[in-house]
Order: sequence, then C-alpha cells, then structure tokens
Amino acid sequence: MKNFVKKILMKKAKNNFLKTKEINIQKQLKNDFNIIKEREVLFKTKDILIGKEQKKVVKDLVSHGFSANHLSDVYSKSKELISYLQELCENTKNKTYEELVKDHSYDESKEYWVNLYHPELGKNDPIKEFMTSPEVFNIASKYLGEIPQIAMLSLLYTPTTNEENKNSMMWHLDNHNDNIVRMFINPYDMNVENGATMIFPNKYQPKYDYYEKFPYFTDEEAIKFGFNFNDKVDLIGESGQIYFADSANCFHCGSRSKKDRFVAILTFVPYLHYNPYKDNFFEKEYEKYKDENNIIVNYFKR
Repeated sequence: MKNFVKKILMKKAKNNFLKTKEINIQKQLKNDFNIIKEREVLFKTKDILIGKEQKKVVKDLVSHGFSANHLSDVYSKSKELISYLQELCENTKNKTYEELVKDHSYDESKEYWVNLYHPELGKNDPIKEFMTSPEVFNIASKYLGEIPQIAMLSLLYTPTTNEENKNSMMWHLDNHNDNIVRMFINPYDMNVENGATMIFPNKYQPKYDYYEKFPYFTDEEAIKFGFNFNDKVDLIGESGQIYFADSANCFHCGSRSKKDRFVAILTFVPYLHYNPYKDNFFEKEYEKYKDENNIIVNYFKR
C-alpha cells in the first residue's frame, strides 16, 4: 500500500514539474520574442552611419566572408590597442606553457593555447573600449542586420608545435550561430610559421549537413571534398593587421605554430540570436560582457 501511494505521489510530482517547466519555457520564449522584436525596432530606426573603410569591410564580408585591413583604417585608437595587446603578450616571457596554464584559464578541449586576456571591472581596458566603439560594432551591425552582441574576447598564445590534426588546427566552421563577425588582430608581425589562421571564402559553405558528417577535417580530406587550396587565404601581415571573418560561413583553421603565436580574436554575434545549443561555456562568456553589451544597446536607444 505504501509503495502504491508513493508511486501516485511521485507521478503527481513529476507531472507538476513538467507542467511548470513547460510554462517557464513558454514564458521564456515570449520574453525572448518580445526582446528580439524590440531590438529589431531599435536597429531599423537607428540611422547607422559608417565610414568608407567600414563600408568596404561590410561589402567584403557579404561577398567573400572576410576582409583584410589595417587596424588604423577602421579604428582611431589603434596604437593604444596594439600597445595593450603587446603588453599582455610580453607577460609570457620566461614562463613555461605549464606556468601560463596555471596563471590563466583555458579551454580544456584546446590544450594547445592559453587565453592571456582577462576582463577587469573598473579598469582601463582598451579591448572593451574597442568593442564598444561605434566604429567597430557598426560594422558588425550592418553585416549581421541587427544589434550585435559581444560573445568572446581572447588574446591567444600558442607555443611551437608539430601537431596539425587537433580540433581547430583542422578545417571547420563555428556552429553556435548562423552568422558571426570575428576579428583577428596581429599584435606582432604574423606569418604562416606563426600559426596564422587560414580561411576559405564563403563560397565553400556546404549545402549538406556538415555538422553531422565532418565536424573537423584535414587538408587531405578538404582536397577530397573539392576545396581548391589556391583559394585559401592566410591571415598574415604586419603588427596592427586586422581581418574580419564570418567564421560560421568560412571554413578555417589555425594554431599550426612552428613558432610562438600571438593573436587577438574578438567576436560579435547577433543579439539574443545566440547559442541555440545551450552551451554552458558560451553562456558564461556572454555573462562576462553584460555591461559592455548594454552600452551597445543603449547606443541604439539614443
């Protein structure tokens, strides 16, 4: 008798839980829908003015999925930003990779790099200043067709390696958004031996279910799939070079470092249209830049 009553109570509790969960999901969907509509209205009513160089970036992103520029062409405080990045890079001197891992958090699935950047509240931060500058986020806004949101800010250090077939060293797309604006900034002169990111134009965006079949693939497999390596672009260049790329639509890879590699990778995604896979890592990343994203949204409200 006791077991019978217990089963009934457990079934009732489970039904109540599922009902409450469904109500909460519906509330969240309605809330998200209303906020998205509000953002769309803000975006459409804002007269977004961008300069000649910014227009070129947007045009290139639409046509090819990437654009090459010098940072000073698109951002007025380029010297301050490069100096700050170099200062962070200099802190790696005389330290082993193991020591750097202890000092900095890193992605366990990418054990071949360390993120040297950690946002600090209430301090002068040229990276956040760069990302909240209309000179920059208006490029993302024009390309994405809505208010952009800061997703991830990284300054990556990758030591010398002979490995070429680990995760992001292999060809892939970033699948957490339909469109992404990533900016690759070279703090120092970058060449292929430094592990420069390599990309293919967006014309190679697959028409099949890529994520089910080939999440990562090698150069040899890419050739079999029909990739022409004459179309490959290496994101190399002198200190202060910046590349904009839609990493959700341009196959890319990097970190094949024959020498130590330093590169800043800064990311915008569409506001609230992010992370359909509910990845805890990305949710934590978005939370880090809540205040900065409010700055961007408030710009559109003015």
